[in-house]
Amino acid sequence: MSETDVLEDGAVTETALDRNKAGKADLPSDCFACGADVVGTFCYNCGQKNDDCRRSILSLGGETLTGVFSIDSKFFRTLGAMIARPGHYVREYGDGRRSVFTPPIRFFLVISFVFFTIMALTDTYFLTLKPRLADPTEDAGQIAAMFETESGEIQTVNFDFLFLTRASEAEYTAKEAEIFVNFINERVLSDADETDEEDVAVAQQVSSIADRINEVALNPKPFNIALNSWLPRLMFVMAPLMAVLGLVFVRGKDALVYDHLILSLNVHAVMFLALIVAVFAASLLPGSIVSLVFVMVLFVYYLLTLKGAFKRGWVKTFSASIFVFLVYAIVMFASLMTVSIIAIRDTT
Repeated sequence: MSETDVLEDGAVTETALDRNKAGKADLPSDCFACGADVVGTFCYNCGQKNDDCRRSILSLGGETLTGVFSIDSKFFRTLGAMIARPGHYVREYGDGRRSVFTPPIRFFLVISFVFFTIMALTDTYFLTLKPRLADPTEDAGQIAAMFETESGEIQTVNFDFLFLTRASEAEYTAKEAEIFVNFINERVLSDADETDEEDVAVAQQVSSIADRINEVALNPKPFNIALNSWLPRLMFVMAPLMAVLGLVFVRGKDALVYDHLILSLNVHAVMFLALIVAVFAASLLPGSIVSLVFVMVLFVYYLLTLKGAFKRGWVKTFSASIFVFLVYAIVMFASLMTVSIIAIRDTT
């Protein structure tokens, strides 16, 4: 009988035998947690693995990372189900067919970890701010401010928010920075009523904010490092929000909070997959097009996932998707602006 076979009388598990080879002490044949006889690697009574933690911190750390970020056949089966059959994974997992799939939270963590790793390796900034000179007749929809140069020429400063920009493309020159500062000084500080302390204080505050924006535009890396530290925390707020919003329209025995949480984690994992694709697409296409396609793909995927998971009618599913996506987008935009302000504050 091999070492991995189970012996009835005082047998030790495969883990214990492996540790004996390494000179470790024998592990008992009863469970550490509940004391039940162990038959196999895991306790049949409480499910705990028959192993202790008497090994180096490096070994424990490696086992933890392997457990959280392991990529096996289950991972690729889950990935295939998510992409090829939106909603199928949510339905199957909620109905109890879980052993063949990667758990939702683990899948989400792996994909988000891959996304931030690719961002770092490709030196891509999630968000950059670039004040730029432009013709006053163009980009009418942009946040803009006109001013007159020393030569009397009227020019415009547009504030562009660039999405997924490579560091080499996020160029903001010192000359542009100087013009931006001059605009603020000429149009804000000079227009302030020196006899009105409140007016002067507001002007100085605006000037201070402009200096910070200028600093972030000139050096976006520290800002994005701070922003990237907030994005994972933001996702752990947005995922439950999407689940709660979905419950407003779609409820029932097959659509409980648990089911909506699985769906939300599914959608957010696919969102990070789409962002990974967007990182590479942004080097080939304008950022505005990439952003538009990203939003459209995410909406369609949520619609199809909601339909596939809960099998409601198309009218109800579409109405729910519009409601969830609209509220989610508003909250997400407000949250991104908030964490961006915090990131600017922390890096300037």
